[in-house]
Amino acid sequence: MPIPLPSAEVDHVSDGEEGHTTTATTDFPGFRNGITVWDFACESCDHSKQVEFVGEYGATGTLHRLTVSEPADLDRLVIKHEVATVVIPELEFEILGSGNPCTGLTRGDAATVRQVLEASISNLMMNQHERTPETAQAIDNFLEELKGYLDGQTQFTFVLDDPSGNSFIGPRADGLGEGQLAAEQYERSVRQAARLGLDIVGQMEPELETVEEGNEREEE
Repeated sequence: MPIPLPSAEVDHVSDGEEGHTTTATTDFPGFRNGITVWDFACESCDHSKQVEFVGEYGATGTLHRLTVSEPADLDRLVIKHEVATVVIPELEFEILGSGNPCTGLTRGDAATVRQVLEASISNLMMNQHERTPETAQAIDNFLEELKGYLDGQTQFTFVLDDPSGNSFIGPRADGLGEGQLAAEQYERSVRQAARLGLDIVGQMEPELETVEEGNEREEE
């Protein structure tokens, strides 16, 4: 059951209008300690949601791979940790994670697959007038391809790679398409663990031993 938290009227920095923020903590599949959801509503722009992850990181990283083959797949919910990366291999397009958990902030985004694509399109369209004609044209061509995915008629792969283990792609509303989504766990690299602010001494020892063994063989 969601645990409602206080709501408040806040100024929206982007457009100067007054928005309304509501927060709630709720249980969610795959997250042992639940998540806190921020729902910001502004009448002059679209709603946006953020999530904060409660508790520890997962024991491993997770890689979610979704085959989008029809419109219903675009409405799947995506919970994306701030360090997670989205990749669309067909376009060689990568949406990098922007957060730094070492600051103590462990927030992410809650959106549908469609909304993730739409946000990427909006971000790429920004400052087009400031780019060189050649660069702007190249981006326009890419945007046409990306927009073509929004009707759900073109099959593509949506990959969500999260070293924190705290991201998720939900099922379809109609309960179909289970075979289109696969998830696997993987051991974090030392660099990934360091970015999460985890203790990496234990992880570094095997790698250091391997380096030392290699050096010894070279000396022989």
